[in-house]
Amino acid sequence: NLTLMNDLMALAKSLPIGKALHEYRQSSDAGLSTTSMNGQVPAKLDKTAYTYDGAIVPIHSVGYGREWREWSAQQSEGFDGLIDDNENATRELKDTVVDHIYDGADVTFKGVDGYGIKTSANTQLADLGGGGLNIDFTSSVETAENLRNALIELMYTLRTGNNVTADLTVYISREIEENFQRYFSSEDLAFGTLLENFKRIAGIKDIKTDAKLSGNEMVILALESRFIQPLVGMAASTVPIVRSQPFDNYNFLVWTAVGLQIRADAEGRSGVLYARVA
Repeated sequence: NLTLMNDLMALAKSLPIGKALHEYRQSSDAGLSTTSMNGQVPAKLDKTAYTYDGAIVPIHSVGYGREWREWSAQQSEGFDGLIDDNENATRELKDTVVDHIYDGADVTFKGVDGYGIKTSANTQLADLGGGGLNIDFTSSVETAENLRNALIELMYTLRTGNNVTADLTVYISREIEENFQRYFSSEDLAFGTLLENFKRIAGIKDIKTDAKLSGNEMVILALESRFIQPLVGMAASTVPIVRSQPFDNYNFLVWTAVGLQIRADAEGRSGVLYARVA
């Protein structure tokens, strides 16, 4: 379930830990042009208008510890359970960050919620149910042509509807991946599998599987920082809790500060789409 997160971290923006809210400026179009034969028509003056949008950078943390005599006994046997504790705690922290990237977190700062891809107002939503495309990408009886056409329609929600010219990366569930392993055509195996065929569609950079997605849902986005990026106030760090007495336990804190920013223009158009059954 780290596939999408690992791709996004290459786009991450580093921020001071004190910066809890990161805002960006949305600019309108500007300019009222005229056309004439002599150029003497008075130019109409205009200017760019600005609005602001932002994302918060919450702190994610997990703790672990060992009773002081237990740890001492392990040391006498050449064993240190704190190593395993740290590995598992770090994995749990990564899972928490993934949860935030997808689903957001129940935190608010200055009226801004900790949103994720599925919950952001800047994400373009697509209904795969009966009220929308009416397509099940996990269905083994759905025709290859219908699946391909539905995927293209989702892509062009961004490419045409939102003017996103960058190539798109598609993230699918394991159930969709399993269905995409069948051949595009049983009569001509040269077409390859559905997955191989769909990767050749113009505008698709890659199709990847992420275990955080399940069933009939997918995420399509342009992997560029002008559309989406993690905001990192602190890299994952392990901090020991001070022991002031000989009988104090060995306790540790693993923490990081990571938020997600999905950018939209002044008209609300972005390069991120979430498709699911509404």
